[in-house]
Amino acid sequence: MKARLLPALVAAAIGLPAAHAADIYRWVDDAGKTHLSDTVPERYRSRATRVDSDAYELSPAQRAIAEARARQAGRAAAASAASSPAPAISLGGAPAASIGAASRAAANDARDCAGWQRRYIESQECFAPYKLVNGGIKPEAFQRCTEVPDPATACGAPRTP
Repeated sequence: MKARLLPALVAAAIGLPAAHAADIYRWVDDAGKTHLSDTVPERYRSRATRVDSDAYELSPAQRAIAEARARQAGRAAAASAASSPAPAISLGGAPAASIGAASRAAANDARDCAGWQRRYIESQECFAPYKLVNGGIKPEAFQRCTEVPDPATACGAPRTP
């Protein structure tokens, strides 16, 4: 008898806090803001009302409809992503005149990631001596160097051998 009673009492004791935690209260504070919580500050206890949270539970049929709608939205998003063309490569707002024809062709052809990455590194090495302490670049750098946009936006991080 005791062997059966103890597990039943433990199960009941475990279930009680869970049932108590489901109580939700609504009250309006002094500033007029509405609050919902499982605990109410002492000064608002007289104004707080218990909210029946069971009214917001979904029935099994409603849950099945919502899950089906979510699956359908996921399939539609996947189909739209598969059928849409690849996004255009952003040139970072650089003027077209400052970008050489070779780098412009590489920027338009995202499949040439290795060549684009090489030209980008060469460009960064060219600009390096012209960088200022505050992060700026001396104006004469743009006369001597070709600005190449970062290929990481279209190609991902460069791969190291």
